[in-house]
Formats: sequence, structure tokens, C-alpha cells
Amino acid sequence: MDGKGLAAICEADDMPSRRTVLYWQIADADFCAKCARAREVAQEHEIDESVSIADAATPENVHVAKVRIAARQWRASKLAPKKYGDRTQLEHTGRDGGPIQYQDLSKLSDEELDQLERLSAKISSAGGGQGGES
Repeated sequence: MDGKGLAAICEADDMPSRRTVLYWQIADADFCAKCARAREVAQEHEIDESVSIADAATPENVHVAKVRIAARQWRASKLAPKKYGDRTQLEHTGRDGGPIQYQDLSKLSDEELDQLERLSAKISSAGGGQGGES
């Protein structure tokens, strides 16, 4: 239906109510999957429409075009975040942005491991285990 959302489609006289469609989605897994696919297609349509809006923009309506495009981009990022959302990358670093320091504990004796475990428990109980390096 030309990229229209469920609410807009259900407003038509020859279509079921939104409530009915939502009930059908709950009751019928195949219908639900088809609706999900239709939402993906509608999202693609909106993204394509954004390009058309940008191409048709004039100096007189460029601000309106920017708002229309931004609204579509925002909606796409919320409905399909993996595909259209902002990518975030988490990077762990050590002290002062350097590499993370690690120690190979496999060469420690049982006594040294016991001492390390006791020290670690003492630090944790004192609240020193929170917030990373000091």
C-alpha cells in the first residue's frame, strides 16, 4: 500500500480495523510474519522517498525537506535500528588510553592464587572493585 503504516491502511473503508489486524497478528504467526515483512518493505519505501524529497528540494522549501527527511530517518532508526540506526562501537582501554594490562595467572602457585583471591575479596568488600582502575 505504497509504504503506508498500519494506522493509515486501516483508515480505509474497505480495510479491517487496526484492532482486528493486531488481533490477527497475535492469533496467526504466518500473518504476523507477513506483516513484519510488509513493515520492512514500507521502511524501504520511506528511505527511497527521502531521496526523492531531497532531489525535489528547492531553496524555498529546503528547510521543510530537511524536516521531512529527518523524520523519516528517525523513524527508520527506531523501527529498524540494526539496519538504519546509528552504529556504536565500544572500545576498552587501559590506564590513560593505553592497552589493557593483563597477567598470566596460570604460572602462579596454589598459595599465590589463594593470596590473590583473598586480596581480591578484600578489595571488593571495601568498594574498591567498582569503577575500573584508580
